[in-house]
Amino acid sequence: NPANPIEVPLVRSWWLCKKKGKEAWIDAKVVNGEVRYEVRHDGDGPGADEDGTISRKGAVSIADGTPIDFNYIRSESRAGRMGASLMAVVAAGKRGRLYVSPTASQQNAALVPPPEDVPRGEIFDWPGRINVYRYGMTEWSDLFTNRQLVALTTLSDLVLEAREKALKDALSAGLIPGDRLENGGAGAEAYADATATYLAFAISKLADWSSSICSWIPQIEGVRDTFARQAIPMVWDYAEINPFSNSVGHFYTHAEWVASGIEGLPDTIIAGKVEQADAATRAYEGVVVSTDPPYYDNVMYAELADYFY
Repeated sequence: NPANPIEVPLVRSWWLCKKKGKEAWIDAKVVNGEVRYEVRHDGDGPGADEDGTISRKGAVSIADGTPIDFNYIRSESRAGRMGASLMAVVAAGKRGRLYVSPTASQQNAALVPPPEDVPRGEIFDWPGRINVYRYGMTEWSDLFTNRQLVALTTLSDLVLEAREKALKDALSAGLIPGDRLENGGAGAEAYADATATYLAFAISKLADWSSSICSWIPQIEGVRDTFARQAIPMVWDYAEINPFSNSVGHFYTHAEWVASGIEGLPDTIIAGKVEQADAATRAYEGVVVSTDPPYYDNVMYAELADYFY
């Protein structure tokens, strides 16, 4: 707060669940100069005029109502003075979601150092589409919490270990080593390559659900993934999923999604070729046509690839 040196939560909505009889919302109060968060379950939650502290007009301090404009917020964020606080925990119960206030141990569990080998890469500055750049998030790794980075890089490293195990198992089963998959191989090396590729698909799916751009949707009690639309917007109150749970966005559901795609492939592989041709003059016999709708500049193909890399 520029007028009163106290932490200012930037929150889009205090609501966690608006379903009648299951209402849950976050009550934020200033206690001894610090902001404390408590999950409440009564129906007397914030109204439309007081639901959240930030909108398209700017932010407001919950301590004294000081208005804060976006230029100040962006400059503070670019200076490294914007952090994150755990406000609530969503648990999976037998009859639906449970919303509880965070404990000290849960807060401490999120305070992990970032991994040392995070891939480097700069985010492209695209005004109106990649708004995070305005807040100093100029590296792709800036879009993830430290805990998310640890999980994703660890799983990525384990793919290489899984490949080696798949290769060893294939050789033990009597397959010849053969060429690598990219060279058209069909032996043990190609089998190991395919296994690693499928696992990488599952981790890419997990990455879409494991960034600080994922937001909570009170109406459906669920999480919105990173690329819910063709942009990378700034998300103030993000939701961090548990990749090892049995709930929304977890890793196992992505692995099953990839496996179902493999099971749906034809048993017989037919060799083919891909070419770009004039739709008005080409012959169509024996051809499968794939068209790309005229998105113009709505889909950021290169940036999408960089994110998942």
